[in-house]
Amino acid sequence: KIPEDELSLARYYTFSKYDLEIIQRHRRDENKIGFALQLAVLRYPGWPYSYINSIPKIVISYIAKQIGTGIVPARRYPQRDNTLWQHMKEIKEEYGFISFGEVEHKKVFNYIYKLSLENEDTLYLFDECLNFFRKNKIILPGITTIENLIWEAKNEAEKILFNTLNSSLSEEQKEKLNSTLLVQPNIEERSRTTLGWLKTPTGFPSPETFLKLADKIEYIKDLHLDISLVQHFHSNRLLQLYRMATRYEPYAFRDFKENKRYALLTILLINLSKDLIDKAFEVHDRQM
Repeated sequence: KIPEDELSLARYYTFSKYDLEIIQRHRRDENKIGFALQLAVLRYPGWPYSYINSIPKIVISYIAKQIGTGIVPARRYPQRDNTLWQHMKEIKEEYGFISFGEVEHKKVFNYIYKLSLENEDTLYLFDECLNFFRKNKIILPGITTIENLIWEAKNEAEKILFNTLNSSLSEEQKEKLNSTLLVQPNIEERSRTTLGWLKTPTGFPSPETFLKLADKIEYIKDLHLDISLVQHFHSNRLLQLYRMATRYEPYAFRDFKENKRYALLTILLINLSKDLIDKAFEVHDRQM
């Protein structure tokens, strides 16, 4: 979206002395303001002029005052496609803007992929992606292209993370993780899976509650899920995956592919163990 408030106009659409010298090379007012508009929207939001549906009058007025022309209706520029192309070529040569191609796709993908290993939030990645385009003077492609690029990077980062965790587990550990999704007749609540039992709130502080917490901590400990399995991943990313895993019911894990199921269960149980230990200390302190 093209901003219209005064602060944003000053920030994004104020031309330097060098800019004004280049703009003044053009003869007619419609070409001066047209060239200036192309340069302005390429800087922010970052799309070519031909991608912009409409430019607010306040933006045109702000630019016209700087270059000393009257307000020329945007429809008068360009009257020929060739004019638009020539101005774009000139801007690229003078300012170093580059079109989005295979090389640029790889650069942006690698940047977003690395960020995805730390934070999977789509809005955050989208914002960082746009900033990367602008910082490197890469002309923005269509919005769907950007969305697909971010999705691919997120998907690749998630796959690498899941596969790395999955490959670190033994077959015995995987069997034990699968068993947490089965209904166990010997646990406190009948017709409840082990995972459901582990996630059940502990209730009011009491000696009985402390013993229940100890049983859960001991059960997870017997799975031998080494914390070193996840230590080399970014803590923020692990926290996001933990929060996501806590929202799933046990039956939902059965529908996941193996690498995703085992990875999420590992992250869930390692972090759940920490939470249970913290809760046990809290119960003990209150009882004392």
